[in-house]
Amino acid sequence: QAGGVSQAVDDRELLRAVVNAALDPLIVIRALRGDDGVIDDFILVDCNDRATEYLSRGREDLLGRRMAEVFTPDTAEIARGWAAEVVATRKPRLHAGEHLTSIVTAHVRLFDVSVVPIADGVALTWRDLTDARHALAELRRSQESLRVAMMTAPVAMNIVSIHGTFLQVNPAMCEFLGRSEQELRTTKWQDLTHPDDFEKDVALLQELLDGKRDSYRLLRRFTRPKGQEVWG
Repeated sequence: QAGGVSQAVDDRELLRAVVNAALDPLIVIRALRGDDGVIDDFILVDCNDRATEYLSRGREDLLGRRMAEVFTPDTAEIARGWAAEVVATRKPRLHAGEHLTSIVTAHVRLFDVSVVPIADGVALTWRDLTDARHALAELRRSQESLRVAMMTAPVAMNIVSIHGTFLQVNPAMCEFLGRSEQELRTTKWQDLTHPDDFEKDVALLQELLDGKRDSYRLLRRFTRPKGQEVWG
């Protein structure tokens, strides 16, 4: 019997460690039923450390709280509906990209929410995607700005892989080398470098790749179709 109690304690500690290791906030809520057996509400019976950090409240303060005491009224109502559905169907649900009012900021933000059945309740986890989505949108805007600036630049510009393959070229680069964009995308800059300038260029590039310099600049010759040479 003593061994069984000890094992139960060990199992609880292990479960607590696993729950606290989760990167997302997690709470366990239990259904509150009326005399007719219908779910009236849910109360919080457990949570992980990430949830207390997100909600800025201690675990002891959160346990026993109803949904409206933990989340904003509108979010609490939505979460209650999800939880009641999962309790009834015993099937987990993932609600991706939901717009919910954050109790932390009091603003509508974007969340992924997971609801999993546990006994007469559910485990509910959430992830705030708002900042990540904004960062991605800003990155896309920056990339588009770079693309427009490059494609409209009056000077020849290109982006190449570390192996020398042309990844992007602007119209000025095509005119400078006398080749179409399609031709350049199937070519390496090494193939368009004059043989007498090749070793110097490669040596400087290697210093760049080795971290010995941040950039380099030189005047050298390029080859155009039919063996023409052009300085750049």
